[in-house]
Amino acid sequence: MLKYQRNFNAVGGISCFCLLLLELFLINPLASSPASAIEEAGQADSGQSFVSSSVKIEFLPVASPSPITPTTPEGVSAQATVRSNIGIKNSGGYSIYLGGSGELVGQKTGATISGTPNPSTLEDLPANTWGYAVTTEESLPSDTTYKALSAGQGDLLASQNTPVRETNHTFTLGFATKIGVDRPADTYEGKFVLSVISSPRELVALSDLDTLQQMTSKICENTAPGTEVELIDERDGQIYPVTKFAKDNNCWITRNLDYALDPGAPLTSELSDVSTTWTPPATVLTGSPSNFNNSSNDLVASYRSADNATYGTYYSWGAATAFIVPFDPGVIWPSGVTSRFNGCSVRCIAR
Repeated sequence: MLKYQRNFNAVGGISCFCLLLLELFLINPLASSPASAIEEAGQADSGQSFVSSSVKIEFLPVASPSPITPTTPEGVSAQATVRSNIGIKNSGGYSIYLGGSGELVGQKTGATISGTPNPSTLEDLPANTWGYAVTTEESLPSDTTYKALSAGQGDLLASQNTPVRETNHTFTLGFATKIGVDRPADTYEGKFVLSVISSPRELVALSDLDTLQQMTSKICENTAPGTEVELIDERDGQIYPVTKFAKDNNCWITRNLDYALDPGAPLTSELSDVSTTWTPPATVLTGSPSNFNNSSNDLVASYRSADNATYGTYYSWGAATAFIVPFDPGVIWPSGVTSRFNGCSVRCIAR
C-alpha cells in the first residue's frame, strides 16, 4: 500500500478553514505472481503471470485557505483548491475515489461544521456547512457546485475495467465552507483521502510484455504465430527481438545474447537463469573465440566483435553456463529464458 500525505494549514484570524491531510492509498486486491521467461516447449507452466500496479501522485496547492472573520449569521466563505495528478502503471483495472471527513472539526473547541445538505454554489452554501467539487479542467468555474462527500469509501472520480500499461488522471479539487458567527473562533480542519484500487495487470501474450524476464511458456502458447515484439533485458537495458515461429510453434529470441559479464554484477536467480547467485571471476578472459580452450569446462571467457555488434557476444562453456555445476549448468540468459542446451560452445542462442 502506498501512502502519500500533504498538510495545508491556515493561521491567524478569528476562524480558519484547514485541509488537514490529503492522502493517497494504493490497494492491490490480488497478489502478483513471479514471472519466469521464454521456456522450452513441453515445460509445464499452468500458472498465471501478473505485474504489480504502481501509482505516483503529485499535489499542488492552487489556492490555499485564508483566515476569515464572520460578522453575520449568514457567515463568511473560505475556499481551497488543490491540483492533483495521478499516474497509474500496469493495471488490470482500477477505480479512483475521494473520501474523508464527514465534518470539519475545530482543533481547540471540537465544534463541527457538517457537509452541505444539498449541492450549492459557494455563494449559496448554507451557514456552517462545507462541500467539495472536482473537475478535470485546470480551474473550477465560477458557478461551481459543491456537495458533501459520500460516506464510506467516498465518491468515484474515475475508473477503467480493462488492462492498461500506463495512464494519467489530473483533477482540480475544490473545498469550500461558510462559517457563521454562532460557531466559536477556531481552526476547522478536515481529512481527505484519495484512494486507488487497482488489480495487477495479467500477462497473457507476447504483446503484453515489456521485459524478457516476464516471459513464460504459457504466454508463448497464448501468442499467435508470426507475432514479433521487442523486449528489454532488465539486467542491462538491452533490447532483443522475440518472434513466435509457426514452424515449431516456439518463441525465439532472434538476436544473439550480448550481455557483458562483470565481476561487479553478480547474476541472481531473480533476473538470470541460474539457481544460485554466481559472480563472474575477476579474471574473465577476453579475446578471439579461436583462443578459447573449450575442452576445459571451467574456462570463463567471452568475446565481443568490435567490427560487427550484431554477432553479439561469444561465450565459452564455462561463461555461458555460469559455471555452477558442470553438465547440469545454469545459464547466463535472462531468468526463465530456458536454454538448457547441449553442445553450446562459444555463442549460444536459446528459445
